[in-house]
Amino acid sequence: MSIINPQSSTITHTLFLATTRELLARAPFFAHLLVRIPKRIDERLSLPFAFVWENQPVLLYQPLLLKFLENKEAWFADWLCEELLHLLLQHPPQSTQYPIKWAFHLAADIEVRQYFPTCYQGHLYEELRARLHLHEFADLRTIYASILRLQSTLGATDILPKWQADPFSRKSHFYWPSRSSSLVWQRWWPAQKSLLPALGETAAALQLRNHLTASSRQVALPWPVVLRRFISSAQRSQNRNSLRRPSRRFGTLPGLRRRRTTRVAVILDTSGSIQETQRLQFFRELQGLQQYTHEIVIIEADYQVRSSFLFTGKTPPTSKGGGSTAFDPALEKVNAIGPFDGVIYLTDGEGPAPSIKCLSPLLWIICHPVSTSPANYWPGQVAYWPTI
Repeated sequence: MSIINPQSSTITHTLFLATTRELLARAPFFAHLLVRIPKRIDERLSLPFAFVWENQPVLLYQPLLLKFLENKEAWFADWLCEELLHLLLQHPPQSTQYPIKWAFHLAADIEVRQYFPTCYQGHLYEELRARLHLHEFADLRTIYASILRLQSTLGATDILPKWQADPFSRKSHFYWPSRSSSLVWQRWWPAQKSLLPALGETAAALQLRNHLTASSRQVALPWPVVLRRFISSAQRSQNRNSLRRPSRRFGTLPGLRRRRTTRVAVILDTSGSIQETQRLQFFRELQGLQQYTHEIVIIEADYQVRSSFLFTGKTPPTSKGGGSTAFDPALEKVNAIGPFDGVIYLTDGEGPAPSIKCLSPLLWIICHPVSTSPANYWPGQVAYWPTI
């Protein structure tokens, strides 16, 4: 397949060739992927290019606007990679799931730049990430929740909507389709998986590969490590006056005592497929995490919620359940008794796709890694037991 449409101008042809050479030198995965994507002129575009879905991704471009990017191949290459990552992480079809649109688009750009930092306002995004207290590779839902949580603590003069993506990048989001692209992605992506070795072996490349490989978003870390990082990223700070400890800054009383706390919900699938050894090991891990949490609420559920109680550090001798698996009743329960700083769902994964959106950051620990659920089946972060 040719790199560009034959109808394109000489300048456009030269720009795409130079950009492809630029990507081959530092991001070969994206270079090979770009070559495979058809390209077509669209004079109606109000920006140099945009990706759309037509049974596969198609790159539309405006030759007159592309002329302004001549001799800016590195900048253009970064922008192309950013938009390709939006497609690969399936951000376009997820836009309908998030009601606060400015926060969604900001979160989508932050997630992308974790895997491919670009020249777009890099210093501003690093400052914002620090304010959001995100772990190294946060998922879209976690970033979105962190943005709204931070915004709720700010005054009217310090609002996050001003942290928009760059005008060009943000404008390209308007061309995202909101329907059917997930199914198209699932048909198109398997033919591209052979390119994954070109991602390299950096930490960002390994994490991105975990998003894209197999049938779901698998992580390369053992589930206990993922669980501890998830709890750590959900921690909140509480400041209290203390007469025992003077202020370190001023040496006066009262001083401030800071304590990081977390309120977590743990949903335990009791459909009968979770092995007893797994259940006991999972509760032992929760015992070790108690020191970092303020409250852990256990919810036992199969096709319905069987019980809910506060975790006191003791492993329940038995769990109630034994029926088939349904995820919605437990997620509905969590939303009703929340909010939580994080929700953990331990399950075998054998059940209908959840239709209820969890209002808190969600981590799935799947005990059957052979699950054939599609890539967009799990709305949240996923860890497998054992790790594949």
